[in-house]
Amino acid sequence: MKVVTSWYIRNGEWAFILFLLNMLWFLCSLSGLIVLGVFLATVAMFAVTRKLIMSEEKISIFYIVLEDIQS
Repeated sequence: MKVVTSWYIRNGEWAFILFLLNMLWFLCSLSGLIVLGVFLATVAMFAVTRKLIMSEEKISIFYIVLEDIQS
């Protein structure tokens, strides 16, 4: 039973992270005047996804997106 519960919680966390990334992508695209914002927001989204997959620890998604957009 514990294996099923941990699997369910892990999938819920990933679903929430993807939802949050989608909302941040949308807001960053709008704030960047659509054309340029789409490119910057997409690069930041892929950077966050890469860091999430490669690390085992919890990371702050919002600060990584801001850091990648500013650089």
